[in-house]
Amino acid sequence: MDISCPRPGEDMSVSDDGPVFRATMKALEQKTGNMRLQMKRLIKKAEQVYSAQQEANDAFLGFMEALKEVSSTNANAVQPAIEHYFDKIAREILSYERQNAANLQKIVIDPMNKLYQLDIKQAEAKKRDFEEESKDFYAYVSRYLGQRHDSVKAKQSDSKYQSKRKNFELKRFDYSSFMQDLSGGRKEQEILSHLTKYADTQARCFLATAKKVDGLLPQLEALSSEVQEADKEYQYQRREREEKRRLLEKSNLSYGEPEPPSTAVGATPTAVPNGAPSASDSELGRADSTSSQLKVPTPCNASHPTNPVELSRSPGSLSHSPSVGSPQQPNKFRGIRDMEERDPNQVVNLEKNSGQRKEGLLWALNRPGGHVDPRSLNKQGWHKYVPLTPSGSVPHTDSWPGSG
Repeated sequence: MDISCPRPGEDMSVSDDGPVFRATMKALEQKTGNMRLQMKRLIKKAEQVYSAQQEANDAFLGFMEALKEVSSTNANAVQPAIEHYFDKIAREILSYERQNAANLQKIVIDPMNKLYQLDIKQAEAKKRDFEEESKDFYAYVSRYLGQRHDSVKAKQSDSKYQSKRKNFELKRFDYSSFMQDLSGGRKEQEILSHLTKYADTQARCFLATAKKVDGLLPQLEALSSEVQEADKEYQYQRREREEKRRLLEKSNLSYGEPEPPSTAVGATPTAVPNGAPSASDSELGRADSTSSQLKVPTPCNASHPTNPVELSRSPGSLSHSPSVGSPQQPNKFRGIRDMEERDPNQVVNLEKNSGQRKEGLLWALNRPGGHVDPRSLNKQGWHKYVPLTPSGSVPHTDSWPGSG
């Protein structure tokens, strides 16, 4: 594979100190300043990645512990996933993530921090030292060149000049080598080496973890297949429930009141052989609280089966039309207790059939025009009247007793 990697270039430290050398050093110094800002940001981001990955690993571990707590009460919901994935595959992946975070700290963050602190940040100090040494050397050179060479003092100056020149050249060489190594040289190659080592370690750990996961994959595939089948069944059940609910929404369910029993008020009396209705006197007495009427067509007797019979809802009243085809005369006392005229024979037959007989006292006002108030029976103004006749009606009199 064609991979280009930086190689060592021309060594600028062997050249003499001059305009070219100074221009090269100035360019390297500017590049180092930019590199300082970029490396600082890079290290900060790498530390954020490490911190986030550590936090994510701890959170995932807490998630698995929470799943175990849920399995103690809801085993069907999480226990199959714990057994076939989280206890095996997920733990292998988590182990890889933890190792990856440790490699990031060890291989990338620590070496870059060392490079930043010991080399990049020291570039300014090395530059100041070189400039001071350069100024001192060139100041001595200007003094040295102004001396006479035939004197004894000039010979001593020569040895001192050689010593200062040597120190300056060493300082210039070290600074030149340092700047070349830092920008485009050995230090950049060192950064690339650490990044490549981290990448190689991460990839190999990933493949090793993938190999372990691949051996455990059949269990996960079996679980996935079973869960998919169960999901389909639950989807079918949900559709059936929705259809049943729609049917309930469309249906008109009327919940009516229960039908009254056959002995309730207003039931149609059946005819007996002697022509009297079979309703007992107690049934008629239960209709005292209402004043409504119910007309039910019922055969009056055996000879006139189609005559309608009109039953009054007032107590003790029972009447029917006298003959077939004759117009019915409206009774003005219909519905008023004990004031409607009745057929005496019918009442007697009813009492014989039922075995009961109405007896009692009738209470009336002293004056016919008074207002009837049942709650004031014991008050003055009420007068006991005559007992009811055997037929259960009020005897006809010309005047009201006690009215005077």
